[in-house]
Amino acid sequence: MKFKKITNKFFRTTYKPIKNSLAIYPAYNGCMFGTYGIEFEYVKEILKELPSCVWTVVEADGVLIICSGFHFINRCGYIITEIPCPDDTLIQVE
Repeated sequence: MKFKKITNKFFRTTYKPIKNSLAIYPAYNGCMFGTYGIEFEYVKEILKELPSCVWTVVEADGVLIICSGFHFINRCGYIITEIPCPDDTLIQVE
């Protein structure tokens, strides 16, 4: 498995996060999905069909980062992208 760190700008232009139309004021420029309720149910549905398109916003040492894949520990929310993360790669967005 490969590990890559990328910039937020590269992430947005390459993987193309989708807008969250389920929330009134979603974070991350309108693209973050919540960790409970209808937003979380939507994330789980996408996870079943397109797991490589689900990314997790996590807090690590007081800093928010986006990691490819679905994670539960220290999660703050989820991002769903149009373009999937490569299967053999773990990506961290700084």
